[in-house]
Amino acid sequence: MRCMRVIGVAAAVMLIVICAPWLQPMEAHNPTTTTVLFHREVVQILNAKCASCHKPNGMAMPLQTYDEVRPWAVAIKEEVLARRMPPWPAERGYGTFTNDAGLTLREQEFLISWIEGGVPRGDGAPPPYVDHSGHWMLGAPEHIYTAPAASESPRRGFRRYVIETRGAAATFVRAFDFNPGDSHARAAFYTLEGTGQFLGGWTPGHPATQFPEPSAVRLPPNARVLVDVLSTRLVTASPIDSRSAGGVPISSLGDDTATELVG
Repeated sequence: MRCMRVIGVAAAVMLIVICAPWLQPMEAHNPTTTTVLFHREVVQILNAKCASCHKPNGMAMPLQTYDEVRPWAVAIKEEVLARRMPPWPAERGYGTFTNDAGLTLREQEFLISWIEGGVPRGDGAPPPYVDHSGHWMLGAPEHIYTAPAASESPRRGFRRYVIETRGAAATFVRAFDFNPGDSHARAAFYTLEGTGQFLGGWTPGHPATQFPEPSAVRLPPNARVLVDVLSTRLVTASPIDSRSAGGVPISSLGDDTATELVG
């Protein structure tokens, strides 16, 4: 009996010794090794390059607050390093583009430093995101055209709207602005019916097409502009409410003083 007691005590001591490392308190979070803060640098990058799509009721999960971004930190790092996000398919090293939506090298370094350095929040409140989708980006338009209904588009996944300009004379147009009336819209392309001439495009991050001065594009009399709209609702086979998505206004800031024809 005495021998068995000793063995029992020894076994108990060994159990405590073995289990003791697992009872040590764990780190609550990764140690901070960066000076980049979410509320100071990171949120400004996200607002400028990501939030037009990643917002409440947008086409992707919102990435505007720290609590929304923190769970996606590792995935964001992978997408940024692979240059998949923000989406910008143009190959690097072949010139610069005025509508470049990709991250600059400095922005990429800030994001990676923040993620690898412990994703610190920072003090105070971050600057808010300003959503410009509710107003015209180029100011009050001179003309607004609305298509009442959509039809099938030859582009897969798109719906087509036809804009009747009903102009008795040719018009030189300097810019197009676009309001899809649908938060799920991903892209739109404008072409001239008959010739197929490309007039411009729209994405949530680049809502307006504006030609450099003194350039313009010429619309013939009674021109019909075809607007092909891609929406995530179509991808999931859900119908688009033609009353909301059908209101497709294009504003033309045009005049007859343009001296150069684009396209």
